[in-house]
Amino acid sequence: MKPWVKFGLLWALWMIVFMVFVSPYLMVWLGFDEVPEEQPPLKIAIFAVMLTIAGLIVGYVNRNGKKIKKQIDV
Repeated sequence: MKPWVKFGLLWALWMIVFMVFVSPYLMVWLGFDEVPEEQPPLKIAIFAVMLTIAGLIVGYVNRNGKKIKKQIDV
């Protein structure tokens, strides 16, 4: 597997866990919500698909970030 694909999928996994499972309870703890909303399976599936696609886009865009560019001396 290419490194940018690994990076994108790990990024997507992190975002899915945070946005679906951690964020509702964090909002309650910070006082923005009174009761954490329940997450139906359809909503989790939609988030998973959207964030997986977004993660692959982020990985693809960041794929050239580690390459060292040569400087041309004139």
